Amino acid sequence: MNNKGFGLQELLVFIGLFLFILVAIAIYLKVKVGNNIFYEEPIEEINQEEKIDYGSTEVEIPNEYLNIEKELMNAAKKYQFNKNQNTIITLKQLQDKNLIKKLIDPHDNTITCKGYVVYKNSNNEYIPYINCNGMYVTELYDSNLEN
Repeated sequence: MNNKGFGLQELLVFIGLFLFILVAIAIYLKVKVGNNIFYEEPIEEINQEEKIDYGSTEVEIPNEYLNIEKELMNAAKKYQFNKNQNTIITLKQLQDKNLIKKLIDPHDNTITCKGYVVYKNSNNEYIPYINCNGMYVTELYDSNLEN
């Protein structure tokens, strides 16, 4: 340095070194700490998933789709039908009786889900099945039964 003070060259070198150190710190944090310092998954019930064991295959079902299945099952429980035999209750039947509205996919509101409920009279069991066209389908869903 001379008596004139800090020159343009020195200032540019200082800014360059400062930027280099900032980039090095950012890369270090990204590699060592990961994205957790920048992004943290929100803790909500929506993001939780339920694990169901189908034989030897463990399947994770998002709660949003389980809620749709529960909504369909609850509407079927209100539906009047002969409970002395096994019955298939379609979504259309439930909608015709105003027991349920359209089932909209929670991840894509342009997709309308289809579905039905199988009632087994032997143990008074309601089993809901939904098909959210490419987003989620209940295991063992049979599209021939939805009409």
